[in-house]
Amino acid sequence: MPHNNGSGPIRANQPVVIDIFPQSLKTGYYADISRTVVKGKASDELKRMYNAVKEAQNVAFGMIKGGVDGNKVYDAVVKYFEKKNFKNYEKDGKQQGFIHGLGHGVGWTYMKGLQWAHRQANPCHRLHRHG
Repeated sequence: MPHNNGSGPIRANQPVVIDIFPQSLKTGYYADISRTVVKGKASDELKRMYNAVKEAQNVAFGMIKGGVDGNKVYDAVVKYFEKKNFKNYEKDGKQQGFIHGLGHGVGWTYMKGLQWAHRQANPCHRLHRHG
């Protein structure tokens, strides 16, 4: 789960999500990186998930350009996951499936500006190039 301190042992052959957002002491800027690793050997199902995420990323990259509606990109990725039989649903009050956004801005404030996450009622989430 992103933005979770985690708990318990790291088990063999299970995914471990690493999500860090360090801040530069010199400039005050934040960075952000997420990685999933496996201690041991990844199962065929984990490999299938990995490939689906990689392919979904390509779907998003193929749509991203100046002025694009982030909701359309997000919806295309969700549809892609559903096509690959990775459904989004709620179980016992917790979201299951694709629970993370597509991206966000970084800068002097963590998650500054643009955020492409769960479908927003406000269609103003558009990609703009600054500078």
